[in-house]
This record gives sequence, C-alpha cells and structure tokens, in this order.
Amino acid sequence: MGVTQACGLSISWFRHTFAEERSYRELDNAASLCSSDGVLFLPYLMGERTPHLDPDCRGVFVGLSARHGADVLYRAVLEGVCMSICDCDMLLRELGVRARQTSVCGGGANSPLWLQILADMLGRSVCTGDSKESGAKGAAMLAAAASGVCADLETANRHMNQTAFCEITYNADAHAAYMPAYHKYRALYPAVQSVMQGETVVAGTCGKK
Repeated sequence: MGVTQACGLSISWFRHTFAEERSYRELDNAASLCSSDGVLFLPYLMGERTPHLDPDCRGVFVGLSARHGADVLYRAVLEGVCMSICDCDMLLRELGVRARQTSVCGGGANSPLWLQILADMLGRSVCTGDSKESGAKGAAMLAAAASGVCADLETANRHMNQTAFCEITYNADAHAAYMPAYHKYRALYPAVQSVMQGETVVAGTCGKK
C-alpha cells in the first residue's frame, strides 16, 4: 500500500489560499493551456507516509521565477501530487508488484486534466467510473450486506458496480517528457530534509572580509 497524505488537500489548499475567486474547472482550463515550466511541488502539507515516513516533512515549491503566475503553480501542484502517487507506484514496483489496472475515485476523478497527467506520469491508462465517492459506496455495501438487503458483500458489489469504467489512455511522448522532472522531484526530499527537520546548515559567511 502507498499513501499520499495531501492529495486532494493540496488542490483545495492552493485554490483557497491563492485563487479562491476561481472554480476548479476554471483553474483546470487555465492549467491545461500552460506547462509547469520547470516548477516542482512537494505535496507534503501534512507530512508524508510513502515513500518517506516523515511527519516533519513539508510542502515545497522549487524553480520559481518572476514570470510564473497562479496557472503555472496550479499545474505544478497537480503534477506534484501525481509524482507523489508515482513514488507509491515505484515502491510497489521495486517490491515486484505490477499493477494491471489503475482505478481513480474521489474528487480528483472529476478532473480530466488531472487524470490525464496521472496516466501520463504512470505510463499506463487509468480508469474511472460515474461513482467517484468510493468511501460512501463502500459504506452502502456494508450496510446492504449487514441489513440483509444483499446476501453478502460480493452480491452488494455486483449490484452497485455495474457501470462501465471510462478509460483515459496515456501519451507515450508525454510520459517520456515527464521523466526528467520526476527524477528531479525524487531528489528534492533528500536535498531539503535537513532543513525541514530544523537542522542548521551553514553554507558560508556573508560579508566576511
């Protein structure tokens, strides 16, 4: 199992902090027309669990310049969360686990842009259905089985998961283009870990004659 602590939270944090007057759809539309232009985002707003079991790590933007506005930063946040999910996937691959299918649910499944970025990052297609709230559906399945409406969980699952999945195919060229940025992303946490944990790093002496 892999866990990204601040997946949807990173998106809502950005909007409520920097772009509250805009809807998620407006932000997505604008971000679809630009690149992250070398800006990277570590989505560690609540510490992290995978692959860094570290409650003290924090979110970071790297690569900012004066030409970067909210649209570029928003896209960097979308990509940063996807890179964090790729970290989880990479850890599973290193353990010999190969995913046959990637299914997406929750609020992020409502964003075609985010789904496409995730598919391109992972290098495989992702699927989503019309029911995005899997937690609520799972609770309904448990209630149906416990109350006798359905004979068991398998029956409840059959009745409540009849909708065909929508598949988002990945773009091989986009996947290849993302890999250099992903390798830089993976190098960021080790590079800033000591600062996040409050250790003092002395790089030199300013103004010494």
